[in-house]
Amino acid sequence: MKLIAGSSHHQLAEKIADKLLLPLDKPNVKYFKDSEISIEIDTPVAEDEVYVLQSLSHPINDHLVELLILIHYLKQKRAKRVIGILPYFGYGRSASNSELIAKLLESVGVDQIITIGLHSPLIEAFFKIPINNLGATELFGRDIQNRYKNNFPVIVSPDKGGSKRASELASFLQTDCVFFHKERLIDGTLKITNIIGDVKGRDCIIVDDIVDSAATLVCAAAALKEAGVASIEAYVIHAVLSEGSLQKLEQSNISCLTITDTINQQLAEKIRILDVADVLKEFISLK
Repeated sequence: MKLIAGSSHHQLAEKIADKLLLPLDKPNVKYFKDSEISIEIDTPVAEDEVYVLQSLSHPINDHLVELLILIHYLKQKRAKRVIGILPYFGYGRSASNSELIAKLLESVGVDQIITIGLHSPLIEAFFKIPINNLGATELFGRDIQNRYKNNFPVIVSPDKGGSKRASELASFLQTDCVFFHKERLIDGTLKITNIIGDVKGRDCIIVDDIVDSAATLVCAAAALKEAGVASIEAYVIHAVLSEGSLQKLEQSNISCLTITDTINQQLAEKIRILDVADVLKEFISLK
């Protein structure tokens, strides 16, 4: 078994390599002046099972093309199997784009995909090869248990699409779960039209899979504050955190945002980071 790190997240790859007691191979990635990518790997891989870690994060198109070239290169070098570890599966917010990414990955010969917290479980149907979508329920649940002991907050889904994710976490904690009805208006702004469940005077945790602009979290937190909750935190798997999002969070009613390191991010005010290396290591070890 070999583990190779793409350029998107060396830190996570190094953690996994340490836990698996494996050396970590890093390809020589070169960019020509026109941004064309060239990749070389010194490590022999013939007849080996090779894991390639690459999050499809910013700059997403560079990281995607690098991953495709890397998988193709490994197959040309006669790797027995190539397993792509994509902690964050970018382009997952559109069914059409997700289908295209699946076809691209399969076209270069990847044998299996391991990922965390797909935006939609429907993405799995686009793959003809095995795809393992690992969840964050236990990771989040154990952390909340350690922080809140036995007085667990209400789990809040900011929209209908995240209701299953929120329900699973609430069930893990054996606590209540509430849901929002969210509308996106013509001008792109968000509006919370209804809260299904009782939150007045209670601590609340908003749970979502992606925080990008932070508009959904901030809007949900404002609605919760108006409903008279005691406190508001958020737990989100993938921290895209595009420009301006941190400022929105700092000015919001959210006291703390807990994210995972599926995307390489730095600590900032109000942000905690949970490590997914153990989640990935345990799954790889079981194979």
